[in-house]
Amino acid sequence: ARTMASTPYMMKIFVHIMANNDGTGRAVADTTMMRQLMNMQQFYAPQNICFMVMGMEQINSTDLNTQNNDTEQGELSSHIIPGVVNIFVHNTLFDNDGSLNGVAFGIPATAFSLDATAVQSIGNRSTTAHEMGHCLGFRHSNDGAPATTDALMHFFTGSGASLKSSSVPSTRSVGT
Repeated sequence: ARTMASTPYMMKIFVHIMANNDGTGRAVADTTMMRQLMNMQQFYAPQNICFMVMGMEQINSTDLNTQNNDTEQGELSSHIIPGVVNIFVHNTLFDNDGSLNGVAFGIPATAFSLDATAVQSIGNRSTTAHEMGHCLGFRHSNDGAPATTDALMHFFTGSGASLKSSSVPSTRSVGT
């Protein structure tokens, strides 16, 4: 049987908020992003995972503020900060199939992108936590993981460990 670690696992994060070239059209306010980070903390607290915000920056780039994940994800590489999970917030995030709430850059990963609408929504409390789950190595329950009725994301450890649905609700996340 698995036991919970007695000391918290600390994840360092850095938030990059996009705006247009002239600084207008900022995707979200710092206070709005902090509310979503607090929501994420609540989802992961039962797993004894904590988050430390190492910083936030505004990136003035009209191009990056509207992001096609299928063709432009590489444009963010020059903004990746080593040693942290990088969170990019765009005014508009989409792929060739349509709009996205969020997308992780792999499983596991050190970065993910969010759409401003998902961050600004009071009712959407799960997208940030969901994409962080991918960064931690969790997959959707339909991505070849052992099927269980109460798990929406699975971590491949060989033992089928999973986050329960009460911890990380599912959101639309295409590709990863």
